Amino acid sequence: MFALQWPITFRKNNPNNVDKSKLVKQWTIHGIWPDLIKNCKPTEPFNETKLISIKSELHAIWPNFIKGKSDANFWDHEWYEHGSCTGWTINNYFEKGIDLWNNFPVIKWFESASIKPSNNPETTYSLANVEAALFKGLESTDSVAVNCLKNL
Repeated sequence: MFALQWPITFRKNNPNNVDKSKLVKQWTIHGIWPDLIKNCKPTEPFNETKLISIKSELHAIWPNFIKGKSDANFWDHEWYEHGSCTGWTINNYFEKGIDLWNNFPVIKWFESASIKPSNNPETTYSLANVEAALFKGLESTDSVAVNCLKNL
């Protein structure tokens, strides 16, 4: 699963632990999560230096919003919790995230359906509208899973 996050939701879930200066008004990558695999053993330890060639892109689209933690802390977490379950190398995992980001322009699909991130906590969208935007962009109705957080 290719998981995206909306920064305002992250802030609502972590009100005392968020670096507000890093919040952006766009969707960002949360991770790639292999389905139904738990407690994987890393194929290799996380090593930020292996990401040098893609680091600037990762900072822009895969940031960490936790106060006092670097983006690399988040990447490390995602690698150990999810990337290690893929059987890919560190580079393959993060390059796949960039590839999915570039080839599935979810943000554009949402914008064409007038679904835009907002710093206004009153801004909400129906699940039906979110799914419709994804179905239209993917030209399919069988490969979408949406988790909504309510009463934040």
